[in-house]
Amino acid sequence: TKKEDQLLFSALTTFPPKLTDNDTIELSIENRVQESTLNKNQADLMEFLRMKLKNNNLSLSILFTEEKRDIKAYTVDDRFKEMAQKNPNLLELQRTLGLEPEY
Repeated sequence: TKKEDQLLFSALTTFPPKLTDNDTIELSIENRVQESTLNKNQADLMEFLRMKLKNNNLSLSILFTEEKRDIKAYTVDDRFKEMAQKNPNLLELQRTLGLEPEY
């Protein structure tokens, strides 16, 4: 289904896969939903990879990760805070001019 395809895409692209040796692909995932999705699709995925990479010895290693990825700032306030972290002078400018980032 389309939802399962989206879940699989998310599981495969959240963190880049790593080739740990010539025959093992390491995938890092964040949660049990991604693990379940990968397990359901593992046979098809491995068949595809083995055929495309011409390596019948490939195996897949799934690891849970605590790695933090960048979270996109959506609100005006979050975007301002993110920019101020990169350039603290923005906070001084905001105070000097009496500006509010939400307006």
